Amino acid sequence: MTKGYTNQTTVNEFLTTAYTVPSWWFDEVEEEIDANLESDFQASAGALASETLTLDGSGENWQDLGKEYIGSIASVVIDDEAVNVNNVLVYNEYGYLRFKDSSDIVTDSDHTYDQYTFTKGHQNVVVYGIFGRSNIPHRVKELATLLIVQKVQRIKPEIVRAYNSEQIGFYRYSIGNGGVAGLPPTIAERITELYNQLGASDAFIEAV
Repeated sequence: MTKGYTNQTTVNEFLTTAYTVPSWWFDEVEEEIDANLESDFQASAGALASETLTLDGSGENWQDLGKEYIGSIASVVIDDEAVNVNNVLVYNEYGYLRFKDSSDIVTDSDHTYDQYTFTKGHQNVVVYGIFGRSNIPHRVKELATLLIVQKVQRIKPEIVRAYNSEQIGFYRYSIGNGGVAGLPPTIAERITELYNQLGASDAFIEAV
């Protein structure tokens, strides 16, 4: 039974002509992803929980929370002083926070943002938020879709779309025939990139 990492409609968005995908391809791709990432994204979806984290300050403008996924952040306290969370960027998929800097905000007082850090210390950073996934991550959906599209490409390469900058569905990453500086990656290169971002082992990445 498929887990819903992708579907026929989404796959067709990457094709110039609709192609009926064998149902077992979806099962095969989902099993491949789970095995290579040593995870079950369907099983972990929906496991949201409020939690207060007490962490050692990194001494940098970013702080790893040690969480697979950040749902939302309600408050951040550093050395007993509350931080304006509007000045903090949340990297949900990567599990860390970063203070905004002058590259993120264009004002006359940009330089003040560059001074913010998660002060280095012992158990001096307290973060309250919601952690866990409410659904299957978009990167997993994209990976599953591209693995299916790659299968189609081997059989009917002429119907696989090449595009440069348009958004398709929930994807904002361009897929094309490039892969060099200034050009979008090939489908194979993007698959490798996604596996890397999702935490596949170095040995697996090298073998892809």
